[in-house]
Amino acid sequence: MALIKGKVSKIQRLFAEKIKAKKRKFYRPPAVRQRWDEEQEELENTWGELFFDLIFVAVAFKVGDLIVADFELGKYDRGLLFAYSTFVILYDAWQDRTLFLSRFVTDDSFHKLLDIISGFVTAVMAFSIVTPEEFLSMGEGRFNYALMLSSGKIIQLTIDMFKMWEFRYFSNHREQGITLKQHVTPTMSVTFRNYYIAASLITVAIYTSYIGYIRTTCFLWLASSIVPRQITFLAVLYWRNYQRSIRAKRADTEEERDRINSEGSGVPINVQFFIDRLYEFVMLLNGEGVLQVIILPITFGYATTHLVSFVLAFIILSLIQFIQFEIMPAKAEDSVVRRSRWRAPIMFFFWPIFCLSIIYVGISLKLVLKNHYKLDKAEYAKNSWLLCSSLAFAFMLLIFTSMLNLGPYELVFNEHFSGEKKSSDRNWRQIRSQCGIPNNVAVKRIAVYLVLFLSPLSLLTLPPLKLSGEFLLGSCVGILLVIAALTEIHVRSIRRIPDETDSQGEEVNYVLEDKSEYDKDDINRMFDVWRDRAEDLVNNFNNVDENRCKIQQANALYNETETLKEMLNVISENVKTLLPVNLTESASEDMEDQLDTDETFAGKTEGGTVVAVTPEFELDNEI
Repeated sequence: MALIKGKVSKIQRLFAEKIKAKKRKFYRPPAVRQRWDEEQEELENTWGELFFDLIFVAVAFKVGDLIVADFELGKYDRGLLFAYSTFVILYDAWQDRTLFLSRFVTDDSFHKLLDIISGFVTAVMAFSIVTPEEFLSMGEGRFNYALMLSSGKIIQLTIDMFKMWEFRYFSNHREQGITLKQHVTPTMSVTFRNYYIAASLITVAIYTSYIGYIRTTCFLWLASSIVPRQITFLAVLYWRNYQRSIRAKRADTEEERDRINSEGSGVPINVQFFIDRLYEFVMLLNGEGVLQVIILPITFGYATTHLVSFVLAFIILSLIQFIQFEIMPAKAEDSVVRRSRWRAPIMFFFWPIFCLSIIYVGISLKLVLKNHYKLDKAEYAKNSWLLCSSLAFAFMLLIFTSMLNLGPYELVFNEHFSGEKKSSDRNWRQIRSQCGIPNNVAVKRIAVYLVLFLSPLSLLTLPPLKLSGEFLLGSCVGILLVIAALTEIHVRSIRRIPDETDSQGEEVNYVLEDKSEYDKDDINRMFDVWRDRAEDLVNNFNNVDENRCKIQQANALYNETETLKEMLNVISENVKTLLPVNLTESASEDMEDQLDTDETFAGKTEGGTVVAVTPEFELDNEI
């Protein structure tokens, strides 16, 4: 009933917003996509999101050029650092836009104009990316390069801050039931703004200075553009969560505790839309890697080995995509964004690094494919190291993110929670005793996850062997196939099936499908569950048998009434022949009255003959 009321209120709210939109076509404040008590609807990407994603194809290509240009000069540290710092600066624009779209709805010309401006600024920032060697040769022109990046960052920051400010002061968030007490606090807004501007100003100062050592410049740019924002974000968010958790524990009632917990994010995120966008972005970057190996010209004289290397490189990129979609949760209920407000910021921190590692994989495959017949030489050994290290780092981050989605309790004890609020008051020993899992089984599961997490490090054993391109790529494919098999075992071991309480709307107790790691207590507990189900089925069959007996009795009674009806007809005929007409008519009337009052069946006369109306038994309904 509450769900129906929520849908009705949502329809009324959307209808009212459409009426307001007709009155104000150019500008309309943003509206929330859903409330906390509403069911989140499935969203699809619009042309605006798809067009904005295409800009990041060029961003990934330009970032890859930084690495390729530096490696061709015999260096590697400058290009990697330039690519890392530049990509994260541009990635913030995509992430901020995605978070805004997962919370708010804008359908007016003004916000479409803001989106076009934001996309144009991002494109200009990507256009201004130059290689380290070109940057060093600019001289005083480095100021224009740094100013272009810094100005674009400040413009994007201004647009994001304006959107949050207009929602706070111009939209009807009070009518929508949205609490902004913790969502857009002045402290957090000022913190983000100051650190963004400070990072941009430091970047300008660094690139206008005459620092001869480029490595120092890279590290300073890295610190000014990435570290302050991310560390400040984590520190402020964890401090807010800690304060809110203390207030929630001191709450007197359950309603007040839920209200305090919901203040952490006054505007709910459409989690399914957000995680779909994250996966699509990684798929986009992986597709850029496919583009890198496709557009590479064939090396004449080595066409066969080049073709074999290309096939192996394509298999590597396909395995990356397969393992990502296999190990990452597809439903919002299993994502860390919904399940834990403590682990979600960690995922936000490492996700751009994982995205950049995918770019590194694509670029390293391009370099290996280009120099596949020269990898055994010492000057090209760094190409093999880049490929193996980027693959290992990408898969380690991917498995680590999957562990964040599971959480410590389900990771070790396989106990599922719809959030960590229910498990916050219990320690590990209580949960282990409740699940009946001994210490050796818990340690075994932890060891399995550690093996899965550390298995990509085996890729680092390949570069010292000085293999050629096709053998190096073939070895990488073999190791990735083993990782894919371990991932499949890992996914099957954590897959859950709900018991019968799920259909009744109660709390779901999950039973594992994989029986390889069950101990005696697990088997006994599962046996009890299935025994209860069997008893329910037996009771249902018994009820069917009872209903069948009742139906047979009803049919026997019906046959008896048919026989009695025939006897009454015979008696009535005999009475007509023996008695006078007037007495026969009176007797027939008396018999009709008697039959009308009978509870078994009602009769009527047609031409002096009693005709019984037989009852009809609906056998299917009785069953």
